[in-house]
Parts: sequence; structure tokens; C-alpha cells
Amino acid sequence: RQLGGAICATAEEAQLLYWAAYLCQPVVALEIGSYVGWTAAHIAKAMTNGQLICIDDLSECENGARQLVRLNCNLQRAGVIERCHIIPGRSPEALDFAVGAVVDFAFVDGYHRGEQPVLDVQAVAAIMASNGVIAVHDTWMTDVRRACKWLCAQGWTELVFETPGRLVFYYGEKQPEWWETFVERAHV
Repeated sequence: RQLGGAICATAEEAQLLYWAAYLCQPVVALEIGSYVGWTAAHIAKAMTNGQLICIDDLSECENGARQLVRLNCNLQRAGVIERCHIIPGRSPEALDFAVGAVVDFAFVDGYHRGEQPVLDVQAVAAIMASNGVIAVHDTWMTDVRRACKWLCAQGWTELVFETPGRLVFYYGEKQPEWWETFVERAHV
């Protein structure tokens, strides 16, 4: 009831994120654009250990403080609040926490217009592990697609799921050990 329609991942997309995070078992995972916690709950639930960093500028609702309360409450209800660290702020500036950090798994679903998608993936790519995976949502949108093209131009390998939000996964320098299992069981 709190998801707000088109701005959220579908159940199928959330399952794909869960499955990828489950296989990856990241020590550090990152989500840009957490909204009310639907995808964050799926990613964090899949993790046995580790920490999910949730970055959101809390601008989806007219009242950012209320959105933050909803996000916290939903993550609490999902039983994953202890694995989630919420950073209210706009990316990529909010990624300052990551100086020296290495991210194993990232989901980018932030602001979809202008240069923001490119700025987000550039900042995330800079802190990814050599075998890390970045998932990008709403890649059917022109500005988000430019961000995807940037990743491909940098040598990232692309796996497209033709879901309603066109969810795309990327790996960079090294293919993760779990990648083939993910591809096989996701029925690509």
C-alpha cells in the first residue's frame, strides 16, 4: 500500500535483486534511491552478513522526514533494519562515506533525469570491487540509458532483463564467481 506505483520495482525485479544479492553475499552493498524500502528489504534480506548502505534524498514525498520514518519502519518490519545504514542525502555527494570503501553489489534507482544517472553510475563504478555488480533500474528512460552506455563504454558487461522497469545488471573487470548461476537460474 505504500509503494506508490510506477516509481517502485516490480515483484519480479525485486526477486531478481534478491537472487543476485543472495548469490553475491556482499560485505558492502549500496542502494541509491531507497524510497520506502521495497528493494532495500529484498537486498538486505538476501544478505547473511554485511551492510546495505541506503542513500536517498527523501524527495519522493512532500515530507522528507515522514518518508524517512516510513523507510525505517518498513525495514524494521522486514527484519533487516540492523543490516541497513540509511544516509539521507543526494548522490553522488552522499557517497563521501565510501572513501576507501569497496562495494560488492550496488543497485542504482535514483533520480532518472538530466546528468544525475550518469553521475550516479560514475560514482558507484569508482568504488566497486573488481568483481562487483551494479544493477540499474528504469533503463528504458533516455537519461538512465545514457548512464548504461557509459558503463558499457568503460568495459562493463551488460545483462538486460526486459522487465517493466528494464532492469540491467553489470559486472566490470572480473566476472563474479556466482554470475553463471545467476544467469542460469534467472532464466535469461
